[in-house]
Amino acid sequence: MNAVLFALIIARCGFRFSIPDGWHSALATVDNDAVVCRIDLQPPHWPSPKSRWGAVPAYPVGIEVFAPSVSYEDAVDEMGFEKDDTGAIGFEGFHSHLAPAEPFQRGNLSGVWSTPGFRGFISDESLLHGDESRIFGWTEYHILAKTPAGRWIGIECNTGTPDDSIDCDAVVSLVAKTLKQEGPVTGHARGTFEVKLSPQPLSHKTDDAMLARMSIDKELHGDLEGTSAGEMLSAGTVTKGSAGYVAIERVSGTLAGRKGTFVLQHSATMNRGVPSLSITVVPDSGTGELAGLTGKMMIIIEDGKHSYELEYTLP
Repeated sequence: MNAVLFALIIARCGFRFSIPDGWHSALATVDNDAVVCRIDLQPPHWPSPKSRWGAVPAYPVGIEVFAPSVSYEDAVDEMGFEKDDTGAIGFEGFHSHLAPAEPFQRGNLSGVWSTPGFRGFISDESLLHGDESRIFGWTEYHILAKTPAGRWIGIECNTGTPDDSIDCDAVVSLVAKTLKQEGPVTGHARGTFEVKLSPQPLSHKTDDAMLARMSIDKELHGDLEGTSAGEMLSAGTVTKGSAGYVAIERVSGTLAGRKGTFVLQHSATMNRGVPSLSITVVPDSGTGELAGLTGKMMIIIEDGKHSYELEYTLP
């Protein structure tokens, strides 16, 4: 893999890994928010110019890196896994037989995989050697695995034909063994939350009914799963539609497969009905696996229901 392409893969995908000696790689164009990038791989001199078995895939191996916010269920759908009547997932092979997904564990990766088998035929039997069969079989590998950083990746491999064969076991094992995260991980987390605001006494006595203090208790669901607790100070005015609030809340939960805590700082105003809201991750407030987290959050309220969107970066 040349240095420029390798640097591109690290920058765009956030991971590095080894491939067999002499193999070529290419970054594919991806028009899908769920997939950060796709890397296609092929061995040298692929396919053989003297291949007798018809068309083979241009790139027999492909690796997809999913966005940090993509869940297991979403990744299963994106990869094209199918379900049978019992709810088991897998891929269909020869005679539409569903090859059920089984647990997968290689190197730094763990997840599920399905390996359906197929059959093909040589188009010109005069090209057969001796008692060679006109029928051949191949296997497709469909792997959905989680990295130690909590990201889902998909690996697909086609074992090819008798003239153009791929040792998928060896390729997959090499990628799984050497795959490492490089650089920061950026993501867009979405979800819903329930919030309870409870009035609290102000620390200083005042006759100003426009000032208020409240405790915050939240339950967050979705890409950010957890709870938060904090406090809010608010001020109303005599002008309808004008007010403001500030708040601090400490979030404890799981983001992009990482567990930890961090602090959100709120600053909001309403200027005669025009809202302005800033919610920022307090620098260096992340703990545990969320240490180094930075980001900004938006809150959306529609039909009385609360949802959030968090643009974030993790080291």
